Amino acid sequence: MEIISYNILKLVLDTIEHVGYNFFKVPTTDDKQILLNSERVFCYELYHRIRQLQDNYCKELTLNGVLDNKRRINYKNEIPDFLFHIHGTTSCNGAIIEVKNTLQIITDLNIIDKFINEYNYKLGILLIYNYTFSKVQKEFKNSKEEYTNIKNKENIYIIAASDPGHIKHLLLSDILEYGATP
Repeated sequence: MEIISYNILKLVLDTIEHVGYNFFKVPTTDDKQILLNSERVFCYELYHRIRQLQDNYCKELTLNGVLDNKRRINYKNEIPDFLFHIHGTTSCNGAIIEVKNTLQIITDLNIIDKFINEYNYKLGILLIYNYTFSKVQKEFKNSKEEYTNIKNKENIYIIAASDPGHIKHLLLSDILEYGATP
């Protein structure tokens, strides 16, 4: 794996550990026992934490969260959660990151695959939070045929973070081909 991709993956893994549990599950004002699984709240905190640590890993790239797509015809209404790149060029598109709080992930994997194929991103990361890696693996095993059209399985990492202390990652190709575990 090229050094920029490795640094981005390491940055994301290290950052998740700094996202507090209260951003994984958000208490409601009505009933503190009810915890919401809010992807936006999690993403805002993840973005904040990445920016705090980014210069130690890949300061040459810019992190953007949910770019305004109205002026970008290229992305064809697909708006990823995060992009690591250099503004105004496609020569150094580092990584696309999609964040999910559900196991309905095929659309996100197809978007990641498309950004690697069509927009020259080097690395794709699908971060699934509030799920253990074993649950994520089971989803892949049960729906393996859905993922056959993904071309860049060896450039896409799946990260499962059930909470800040339980984070595992593996290449999509290893999960699909071998049922590997981290």
